[in-house]
Amino acid sequence: MNSTFTIFGVDLDEDSLDKAKASAVAHSPKFDDNKITFFNGKTTDISVHGPYDAIFANSVLCYHGNRNVNPQSILNKFPFSAFEDSLGYLDANLNVGGILAIVNTNYHFSDTKKLYKRYKTLAQCKNFVPKVNASSVSYEKNRHGGDNMYDCVWKKEE
Repeated sequence: MNSTFTIFGVDLDEDSLDKAKASAVAHSPKFDDNKITFFNGKTTDISVHGPYDAIFANSVLCYHGNRNVNPQSILNKFPFSAFEDSLGYLDANLNVGGILAIVNTNYHFSDTKKLYKRYKTLAQCKNFVPKVNASSVSYEKNRHGGDNMYDCVWKKEE
């Protein structure tokens, strides 16, 4: 196994961290004990271990609620400003040349304008949470012709 990497797993939920730890222990081939560190983002700032070469935020920058969720409830629970602030926080902890992957978000990274212009899109992914247009307080009609693929992986260029 390559000895030049370290993985940091962070979550705000202890149950999710416990599941991730169990998954890492069960992984085959085994990881070296010192190659993976898990921590709770409520008690430890990610900057403690950063900056990072890659940050993956899967189903983190979103609110999908229950069946009765609507655009206004998403905007109330997770406003665009919180999305933008969260991306700024991740960006501050990502090395130039690093990879940012954000999957299943309610908003588009490209709508952040200032942050987005420093990144180059590398890949698209499917998104199962609804995209919200914050200006019109409505669900977005798919910008990509109905194929449900959205930009989701970027390289930080500056």
